[in-house]
Amino acid sequence: MPTDPPPDSSGPDQRFLGTSTESTSLRVPLWAGIGSLAGAMVLAAVLIPPLILANDDDGRSDSTQTQVDPSSAPPSVVGQQPEGPVVPTESGRAPGQGPSGTPRPGGGGTGEPAPEAEPTRTPGTGTTSRTPGPTTSPSATTGTERFRPITVQAEDPGNTLGGGAKVATCSACDGGARVRYLGELTVYFDVPAAGRRTVTVHYTVDGPRELRVSINDASQHTFSVTGTSWDSPRSVQFDASVPAGRVAVRLWSGRSAPDIDKVTIS
Repeated sequence: MPTDPPPDSSGPDQRFLGTSTESTSLRVPLWAGIGSLAGAMVLAAVLIPPLILANDDDGRSDSTQTQVDPSSAPPSVVGQQPEGPVVPTESGRAPGQGPSGTPRPGGGGTGEPAPEAEPTRTPGTGTTSRTPGPTTSPSATTGTERFRPITVQAEDPGNTLGGGAKVATCSACDGGARVRYLGELTVYFDVPAAGRRTVTVHYTVDGPRELRVSINDASQHTFSVTGTSWDSPRSVQFDASVPAGRVAVRLWSGRSAPDIDKVTIS
């Protein structure tokens, strides 16, 4: 005959109470952990920001302390250059070199800049190089030297007198003498360069006279001259093409002529 299980003496109420007690014991550690975590977060939120702000203030104070007011520096420091090697101020220039790259005397100072050179362009390459330009002189610029006037006295022994012409003293004349009683007088010059020149004839006369002049027996120039005293030199001039070398200036007259003092080519 089957035997029924003994009745549970705990009863339904006792079972319910046992289950509730066991569930409550499991929930207590869970809530305790959550509470601890929440407390730690609150503590961190309260304590960490002041620490960050304190570190930021310390950094700012350190950077402020490193800045020095130039006006508060000692007088011996302000305006002085630091000792030690000079740092190049331009790319590619070493200390002790001038603007042109030439070492300065003694390693310091500024060297004299190199002289400016004339640019020359190489055909077909498009590149330009510089070579020293030639030095020019005033005579090279004009191409010819300035012609210096040449004067020959009428009484010069190298001249030729003809037609009764004679040398006579003249205190008012250049050289103290003149050629009188002109029949014909040829004055010789050694001209260094050919060109258009001015021929000046100095003479003395009292009253109207005639004078004819030619250069190397070329074209003839005729002048009517006059004066009031044989002791008062006068002059007449004309332009003519004068060759280089030996030049003969011939003076004569077809009638009464003046006395000749000198002839100048300028």
